[in-house]
Amino acid sequence: MDKKNKKHKIEKSNLANLPLKEYYATLPAASRKIPKSPRDEFMAEIMAVTGRSHWAVRQWCLGNIVPPLHVQDKMADHFGTTPETLFPKAV
Repeated sequence: MDKKNKKHKIEKSNLANLPLKEYYATLPAASRKIPKSPRDEFMAEIMAVTGRSHWAVRQWCLGNIVPPLHVQDKMADHFGTTPETLFPKAV
């Protein structure tokens, strides 16, 4: 498999130790070498888990808004961490 076609996997161990906003900032954006952004893949995974829109998930990842508690719990269960780790200012 070619480097530029290699799919980036979400490292759940990193997400367990970082807040969502900081983890999202570490993901590379799309470029000529990375046709599909790991950020987009990460947001798509959260959208699938929570059933929320692209806009809402992007706002969560940027730290502009905080999801409701039941959604925080759903995300924390999926990524194997706690809501307090993902959203430290919300608690």
